[in-house]
Amino acid sequence: MEIYIYSDASFSQNSGIAIIGYMVFLGKNHLDKTTVSPPEVHCSKIQEVNNIRAEVRSVIAALRACKLTLGEEANPLDFKITVFTDCQTVSELLRRRKGLEEKQYISKSKNQELANKDLYIEFYNIYDLLKPNIIWLKGHTKTSLASPEDKMFSVLDKAVRHKLRDCTQ
Repeated sequence: MEIYIYSDASFSQNSGIAIIGYMVFLGKNHLDKTTVSPPEVHCSKIQEVNNIRAEVRSVIAALRACKLTLGEEANPLDFKITVFTDCQTVSELLRRRKGLEEKQYISKSKNQELANKDLYIEFYNIYDLLKPNIIWLKGHTKTSLASPEDKMFSVLDKAVRHKLRDCTQ
């Protein structure tokens, strides 16, 4: 079975509020579903210090929800999970993993623990359980240039930004 996850976050520096959101689809025909009915967007309001932390937390929340949906007995090898995100930090975490772990999440330049260490470790733990494929999308792509995945991501992006506006006005 194939599972497709779209994850996004929107952050207000003035209020310290972020909205994290995700959509989960089962099966290859997920891109056709928006023509039938709007996708279900799961959003949560959180307190956070920056957008990167909110983006990573959104992916973690989506993967946790996916794990709950699959159940404890599910074998992750029976599923092909793909996560779409516009956060380059998330898309680069797997490439950076070995170095981060070898350096015990200590910054080379400041010789201090990385501010996002807690989230990186949490991300790697859920990644090890589910082994998702992480795909970076540019985000805010012109409709005329957008792929079907970009268009689906745009649905989520708009919903998350709208919820943040509602929370911060």
